[in-house]
Amino acid sequence: MNEKLTFDQVLKGLEKITEHTSIKELVWVIKNGDILFSPGIIQEKKNLASLYKLRVNIKKELQEDKFSKEELDNWNSAVNELDEYECIFVNLNMIITVEKIYFLFWDNKKVKLISSFWLNKEQSLNESEKNYDITIEKGYSVSSIKYSKTIKVKDWK
Repeated sequence: MNEKLTFDQVLKGLEKITEHTSIKELVWVIKNGDILFSPGIIQEKKNLASLYKLRVNIKKELQEDKFSKEELDNWNSAVNELDEYECIFVNLNMIITVEKIYFLFWDNKKVKLISSFWLNKEQSLNESEKNYDITIEKGYSVSSIKYSKTIKVKDWK
């Protein structure tokens, strides 16, 4: 199976994408602000596509009032693109910014972004960091790294 993509690989891959406003916005935030980066997981594409299709359908039916139409449409579109893409394994990364959480689906072998979607955040970066600290204190693991203007400042292990 493939290795998870590193922060540098993800940033370089994102920088190559110029046609998507949300990706250009994400690159700007990564280079100019604070983010939490999760190296994520590698799963079979069919399983990940199925899981996220189920999640978006549940959100549409049971929690539609918690998400904007734009969020749900973006999520649904990303899952459809993922479902149609030809590969076996996919790397899912998450990047948390001040305003949004980005879900990035990658073809590791090509270091190519297959699809992505974002959701508006309910808690601040500081709250996310505190939750990570509490999780570590309880003996669990967290696979997130904090970057400030592309410089690693904290790694939860």
